[in-house]
Amino acid sequence: YAASLAYQNNLMVYPLQTLNFSGFAHDMLAPEDYVASGHRYRAVIFLNTCYDTPALRNAARKARSDGAMSIWCATPALSTPSGWSEKAMRDMTGIGLRFSREKRPFRAKGVDGRAGYDPFAVRGTWTEAPRVCVDDRDAQVLARWSDDNTAAFALKRLPDGTDSVFLGMPYNNSVQWAELLSLADCHAFTKPGFMVRRNSRYLMVFSGKDGIVPPESRVMKGQISQSGNVEVRLEKRHACVRDVLTHEIVAENALEFTLSSNVPRVWMLETETR
Repeated sequence: YAASLAYQNNLMVYPLQTLNFSGFAHDMLAPEDYVASGHRYRAVIFLNTCYDTPALRNAARKARSDGAMSIWCATPALSTPSGWSEKAMRDMTGIGLRFSREKRPFRAKGVDGRAGYDPFAVRGTWTEAPRVCVDDRDAQVLARWSDDNTAAFALKRLPDGTDSVFLGMPYNNSVQWAELLSLADCHAFTKPGFMVRRNSRYLMVFSGKDGIVPPESRVMKGQISQSGNVEVRLEKRHACVRDVLTHEIVAENALEFTLSSNVPRVWMLETETR
């Protein structure tokens, strides 16, 4: 289906920007590549999965067989060869979902009293179609749409013991991503506000203190830490942590350490176990 530029930005661009600064490392893969990778993740975010395809179903099965939390955004598997389908969404996510063809406001409020989720608060209410709500008595409601109080975000424990999460609109906030990934017992390398990348040998950390946020990334204003001090916690203790860019030994026999810079800086850290 056709979507406005605002919808596309909120579906892909802004969630990735804010996820980058959640303090958690992540990989970005197509469903086919995820299945072929053989890698086991604790959480799998299905960010842009509007179409019901065999590749997406295979990815969903792999996530559940691996015991991962599945996080579904916006309109998962809504579009099928025979038209829009609530059954396809339910089959894919394990959560009962309904959709509205009419344009509805994309503004939600957390059931815990949190102020809410509104990607365009600075520009007024954003309305778009389709909009999906949760209709499942076994799901734990996390937030409700502000206009009609239907469930916007929810978490459900599936019969196989895995958790499935539905987000009526993807998070555009680094702290909210961090809270959700913590529920899946993912490892936080830093507090929200710093960019992290990780593989088996290297850890990249970026601090954006005093950096300039371009206008097209305005959603990031206020979400990039300005402390200049990055408190890093590794998954396990390492004998040596070395910055390959400066050849500096950052830490030895370390599980936790602090990186400091008063200007935007990237650390490319090699972690060694002896």
